[in-house]
Amino acid sequence: MGVLQGGMKCLKYCTFFFNFIVFVFGLFLAGFGGYLLYQLTFYTNQIGDVTKIFPVAVIVLGFVIFFVGFLGCCGACYESPCMLITFAAIVAILLCLQIAVAVFVFVYKDELMEFLSNRFEMVFNDSNGALREQIERDLNCCGFKKPEGHCLLTLFVRKPCWDVITSKVESSMYIIIATAGTLCLIQIAAIIAACCLQSKIRSYTTY
Repeated sequence: MGVLQGGMKCLKYCTFFFNFIVFVFGLFLAGFGGYLLYQLTFYTNQIGDVTKIFPVAVIVLGFVIFFVGFLGCCGACYESPCMLITFAAIVAILLCLQIAVAVFVFVYKDELMEFLSNRFEMVFNDSNGALREQIERDLNCCGFKKPEGHCLLTLFVRKPCWDVITSKVESSMYIIIATAGTLCLIQIAAIIAACCLQSKIRSYTTY
């Protein structure tokens, strides 16, 4: 249509460029999920399909982000109020879900860690020797919650595997929080930009 002028036209191109980055990132994330799925083949063969949950979730999230970015690109490019408001609604829903998940994890973090600890310990203790050796080799650890004499790396490593896992999670927490906070701010900006664009387009087409 090309009805936007001045600052709104600049906002249109900024929205398009931003959503193009989101579009590409969605494809990258889906590809990364596929790579994880391939890398975890050994664990899947040993433990079962439970190891597929995270990589499949990453793939699904990647395609959702891909779709949202594509919708935002098309809405901005074609100046479609319908696409823009749909884009804003989907991003708002995703934002609410992210906040809900963050609150849930914060409130129940101790229970979640205990559940994960019990689950990992059960898998670790019930697994065959090849799987235990692979876990200890990958994490450079020995035993689950305390070093054990039969560990593959016992001569060089005395740190339990669960301690290694929790330390990795804790060291990544600041990065995760910063990334999540930045993502929320970007989503809020995207919602505001889409709403402003669709409102201005409607005002131009009405008169």
